[in-house]
Amino acid sequence: FTYSSGSGDYSVTVSGMVTIMPGTGSAISLNPLAVTVRSGPVIEGTAGISVLTESLAEVSVLIDFPNQLFDVLADLSFSQFEDIDAVALDRRARLVISGDPDNQFWMAGALMNARLMNLFDANANILAVWNMNFGANPQYSEFTSFVSSDFIHDGLASGLFLEVGVQFGVPESDKVCYSIGWERFGLTAEGCGYFWNDTQCRISADIAGSQFALYMGSDWEAGGHISAFGHQLLSVDAWANGEITGLYSNNQWSANGIAQGSIRGTVLSCDGSEGCNSWCNTTVGPFPSGVNFCASGSISVDYTSTQGMNVSASLSGE
Repeated sequence: FTYSSGSGDYSVTVSGMVTIMPGTGSAISLNPLAVTVRSGPVIEGTAGISVLTESLAEVSVLIDFPNQLFDVLADLSFSQFEDIDAVALDRRARLVISGDPDNQFWMAGALMNARLMNLFDANANILAVWNMNFGANPQYSEFTSFVSSDFIHDGLASGLFLEVGVQFGVPESDKVCYSIGWERFGLTAEGCGYFWNDTQCRISADIAGSQFALYMGSDWEAGGHISAFGHQLLSVDAWANGEITGLYSNNQWSANGIAQGSIRGTVLSCDGSEGCNSWCNTTVGPFPSGVNFCASGSISVDYTSTQGMNVSASLSGE
């Protein structure tokens, strides 16, 4: 307990620990717990929420009566993951209500990030907001920055917004290789490979502007090569992507979907310089030393409530 005063201002702080379920020891507790009341009045509080020895969250609360502001921030975590470098899990949530006549709004936002080594990375942002001026409240940009300017009108935003992104696998730049044999004598074989996916989803419900938007997209890439005794035997690289978008605005619906992909590879001693789907240059004797192959294709579908549907597709071996 502390108390201080001076120049007409005052501050009182109470700190300690509270067991939520008496009789259970510290099975469920607020530890540490601190509450400060200062001139205004303004009430500030912080608490750590624990179950047994596991720390679940740290919560801070601000009630500012002069500025008519209520602000709650929660950091959620699992303390058992802190000593595991390969695993990371971060989650934050915030609720803000402002009654200031010059800055009246409310927002409820949540962030989540989960990572597993270098193989998996997922992020999620969720925001519900009413009459909020993002430019006048930069202190909350961590929760609002992902909202597109298309859904901000006269500097204000009102609606529900969601963004989710997931990445997993090993990209080509970090491909995994394994080799066997005796390098000293040049008797080695090697195989390398990669597989990577990046998927994104965004949903926007712009209540103020009567707009609703959806986006879902995914990018894939995979490939690898096999070589032996210093000569390449097989090399393949492929990629594909697709996306779907939808929009309702000005009493009209529109949607678009596209998918495309490509594969390219070589068999035996080819460097790809001969072009697609061709034999490689002869090195010894009358027989070709290998073959190149490749193919690509795409399809697109467009729809609007005023013009109907349009479909286009292509297939190429170049």
